[in-house]
Amino acid sequence: EICACLVGSEMCIRDRIMSNVERIRELPALIVHNRLDMVCPLIGAWRLHKALPASKLVIVPEKGHVGPLMARTLKKEIRRFLKI
Repeated sequence: EICACLVGSEMCIRDRIMSNVERIRELPALIVHNRLDMVCPLIGAWRLHKALPASKLVIVPEKGHVGPLMARTLKKEIRRFLKI
C-alpha cells in the first residue's frame, strides 16, 4: 500500500492508512516527501508522521512529485532506515 503512494494513488491510500493508523501506530515508518509536491501535498505526509510516533519524516527540498533529488534521498534514507 505504501508503495502505491509513490505512483500517484495518494488520496485512496492515505484514507486507507489514516483510517487504520492505530493498527500500525507503533511500527517504525519512513516517510519521504517533496516539499513542493502539488500532486500529493505535504500536509498528508505531516499528518501521517504525527499519527505515527515511531516515524521519521524527511522533507526533500525539491519541486514536483518525483525528481533526481527525491531519488537520491530515497536511496540514502532507505539505507539509513534499514541500517544497511
